[in-house]
Amino acid sequence: SIGASHYKWVINGVTYTYTTDTAFIASTPGTYHITLYSYLAQCVDSSKHTLIVEDTLLSTGTIDTFICLPSSLTLNSHNAHSTWSTGSTDSVVQVSTQGIYWVRVANSCGTATDSFYIYTRQSPAFDLMAPDSALCNEERDSVTLYASLSDSSIGVRNFVWSTGFTDSSVYASQVIVYQADTYSVVISDTFCPVSHAIIILGESCDSLCLAHIAIPNAFSPNGDGKNDTFHLIHMCDFDPFEMHIYNRWGELVFSSTDINQGWDGKYKGTPQPSEVYWWHVTMGINQTKPIEKAGRLTLFR
Repeated sequence: SIGASHYKWVINGVTYTYTTDTAFIASTPGTYHITLYSYLAQCVDSSKHTLIVEDTLLSTGTIDTFICLPSSLTLNSHNAHSTWSTGSTDSVVQVSTQGIYWVRVANSCGTATDSFYIYTRQSPAFDLMAPDSALCNEERDSVTLYASLSDSSIGVRNFVWSTGFTDSSVYASQVIVYQADTYSVVISDTFCPVSHAIIILGESCDSLCLAHIAIPNAFSPNGDGKNDTFHLIHMCDFDPFEMHIYNRWGELVFSSTDINQGWDGKYKGTPQPSEVYWWHVTMGINQTKPIEKAGRLTLFR
């Protein structure tokens, strides 16, 4: 506009009053809805116009890069009018294989084409495990977490634990934790870091102790150093504790108040015959009401 004393621009609903600017220059791409009011003495005139501004097309800015398998890579042309070497005409595509890719974009200013190479790298596979998935809340209990590469041929890596511990240039790593939480470890690799997480629960000591009792149903006291005594496999000491073992005639052949003492298959120093025996156990923990267990036991010679 020329010839007016002052102007009022309304651009996309925003009003700029009483300016002497005779032209509007768009600084960024987009759609602009413009109303211009021109003032001269008592005269006012106005005009409306919609302006669409587009960028001069250059390369997409995508550079040669790599994919950590089995992941995929998102490529974005940031242009609605795109044609990809994959055949897609969307602005965004997903790729997961190695090779050369190109994209052609177009607008009213012209066209531009860009190409790039996508490499693939295999993420290192590893395992995270713990022999026990829970620890005792009431005591200073601990759980050891193990992380190890599934294939040591891929080379050593750095293990970075959520506890803050770092193990450098190793094939496997372990940490000891003392409280219930979610723990994770990252194998920090130059190209493809990967991570695993594990949940360690907190349980009452009573439930853990009772859950980790194993009672064999057979043993062989033949002096070979394997299964020569019958005893309870346990992780806690019980108080009170009583174990009684009877032969098939109901005769008591063994008794003990020590959970760590097992039966060697003898009665009054005499080896007992191979047959079925009966055991009965009474045990308690933390002054709770004792529980009773009973079962059969086979002695083999």
